[in-house]
Amino acid sequence: MKFKPCDCETPRYQRLARKWWMRALPGTVCYRCAKCRAHMLLRAEGTRSSASQVTLVVVGVLLTGVLVAYGVDYYDQLQEQRWQRWIDGDNW
Repeated sequence: MKFKPCDCETPRYQRLARKWWMRALPGTVCYRCAKCRAHMLLRAEGTRSSASQVTLVVVGVLLTGVLVAYGVDYYDQLQEQRWQRWIDGDNW
């Protein structure tokens, strides 16, 4: 996957459906060159990603990372509490 046009003398691009992760990059289109079969993710004609769109994507990714880390930590604490109860003979 390239992020720039291919080096063919006369490229012929075919538009492809974007994968889920490609949709996180607003204003891009997925193409395949019919000549060299290279896959490219290029900026669509006349589109520009605004700062607010990019900021929104970055904040979303960071929030997702924080929530996943918090969830994993919380799950570990629950498992530790269950294990401790089992050792103490509480058997819940």
